[in-house]
Amino acid sequence: MNKKLRFTQLLVYTVTEEVKSVIYGERIKARRKELKLTMQELSERMGYSRSAISRIESGEIDLPQSRISQFARELQTTPGYLMGWDAEPEEAGALAAKVLKSTETYQMVKEYLELSESDKYAIRLMVSSLKAKQKKD
Repeated sequence: MNKKLRFTQLLVYTVTEEVKSVIYGERIKARRKELKLTMQELSERMGYSRSAISRIESGEIDLPQSRISQFARELQTTPGYLMGWDAEPEEAGALAAKVLKSTETYQMVKEYLELSESDKYAIRLMVSSLKAKQKKD
């Protein structure tokens, strides 16, 4: 494997890991607020300090899958939603309506569904990375 390709793969992996932390941090914060929980209340339920919850919500702390599952239970959602893989039911209905309105979007989704799991994963990473970049700009 040449050095340029290896560097690119490492860079993509690093950016991807940072983006995942930002996504679940934002979603944890949004669900906490929807449930009208304070950081202190969530920290007590999760066994973290209040400052750790703040750092998790800002994407500074990377969580293992088991802790994401625990956050999902406490926040009455799914690990997939917190990770940015799934939409909440009301979001899914609105999204489906948007997809069906545009022939181009419908075709893109149809083609995405025909891809291998590894290719789908690569696309999700690219989209997450672009969204994070867009927020910074």
